[in-house]
Amino acid sequence: MHTGATAEKHIADGVLEEALAHEAAHTSLNAALAESADWLAAQAADDAFISDDARDNPLRDNVAETVVPWIAVCCGEPRVDDKTAASIQRRTANRIAVLERVVGEIDYAKKS
Repeated sequence: MHTGATAEKHIADGVLEEALAHEAAHTSLNAALAESADWLAAQAADDAFISDDARDNPLRDNVAETVVPWIAVCCGEPRVDDKTAASIQRRTANRIAVLERVVGEIDYAKKS
């Protein structure tokens, strides 16, 4: 997992939850999505990346970099202002659709 900062630093910076979601995406979604035809087509159709890190390292970081904004906009009450939410949705609409499909296919009842 992430070795660049401590939990204490993430807490002090107010980004612990985001860091945990990002790292969880690396371990739980990246292998299934990053090189999948569905994700690569969505990435090409969006024609934008959510961050420089996602753009510069699309196979390693694009999924994890996209998951946190997706959570902020699409999961429960929006956690960002309307302008930011619109920008996230505009830049990553196709990847958001892939995440919605993938997460919707998980049968959580079987996991417990």
